[in-house]
Amino acid sequence: HENYLYVCCSGFFIVDVQNPSSPQIVASLDNINVSKIHLTTTNYAFLLGKKGVYLVDISDQSNLEIVDHFTVGSYLSRILWKDGYVYASGKDLLYIFKAYSNLIY
Repeated sequence: HENYLYVCCSGFFIVDVQNPSSPQIVASLDNINVSKIHLTTTNYAFLLGKKGVYLVDISDQSNLEIVDHFTVGSYLSRILWKDGYVYASGKDLLYIFKAYSNLIY
């Protein structure tokens, strides 16, 4: 993930910052509203949307792919990936998902 900045707001953007005076957006997913990003040690990113968790393959930055999505019925505000589990929380809520390869259970 070196030399890249991962940005979320009204979408998910990967910005090449090798030349700080001229950053370039190299990839984006504008069809989801992302509030938090958690990069794994592999080529995946967990994105926290308003009401769900997305697993995105970032190995080919010219072709980002949502490989899984889990929808929940309430607003989520925090996300953490640790030891194969995804922890997502909101007000008075905690969801724990088991992440195997490309799937969230």
